[in-house]
Amino acid sequence: MIFIKKVFLISCLFFTSLFSKNIVGLNVNNSDLEVHGAFVLNKFLNVDGNSAFVGNVNYIHGENNDEFNWGLGVYQSYDEVDGLLFGFGLNNVYTEDFIAIPLYAHIMYVLPFMDYFPKTNLSAKIIYAPEVLTFSKGDSYLEYRGEIDFDVINNISVYAGYRNIQAEHNDRIYINDFDDYDSFYGGLKFNF
Repeated sequence: MIFIKKVFLISCLFFTSLFSKNIVGLNVNNSDLEVHGAFVLNKFLNVDGNSAFVGNVNYIHGENNDEFNWGLGVYQSYDEVDGLLFGFGLNNVYTEDFIAIPLYAHIMYVLPFMDYFPKTNLSAKIIYAPEVLTFSKGDSYLEYRGEIDFDVINNISVYAGYRNIQAEHNDRIYINDFDDYDSFYGGLKFNF
C-alpha cells in the first residue's frame, strides 16, 4: 500500500505541473480521509472543441482499507440547459484485496443563482465494474456519490457530499463486502 501512496503523490505532482483548470480536493469525516484531483488534459493532448478530456486521481484512507484510483473521462456540456455537464469515462481501482476497471458516468449542474448567491454546483457520479472487470479476489465494484459545493472565495470551494462504495471480494475462504466508505463527508476544493 505504501507503493500506491507514492504513485498517487507523484501523479498529483506530475498532473498539477502540466495542466491548467485543475481541481484538487481534500475531504474528511469521522472515519476516513480522501484526497482527489481532476486535471483537464486538452492542452496537453492538443485538443480543441467543446469536449473536455479529464484525468483524475483519488486516494481514500479508511479505518480498515485504503483505496487508490485513477482514470480518464470525456466531459461535454448540454447546450439545451446552461450549466449542465455530462461526463463518461474509465477508472482503475486498487485496494489490498482486489483490482477493478470500472466505467463511470458523472453529471454536474451549476445552479443559475449566481447573481444572488455564490457559485453553487451539484453533482452525482456512479462508478461500476461487473465481475468481468474486477480482478484478483474481486467479484464486483459499485460506487455512487453526490456532492454540493459553494465558492467561498475565488478558486476555493467548500463542499459536502455522500459516498457509498460497495465491493464484493472472494478470498476463497469467505465472501466479504468492502463497505468502509458509506458516509457523509465535507472538505475544500482548490481550483487553479
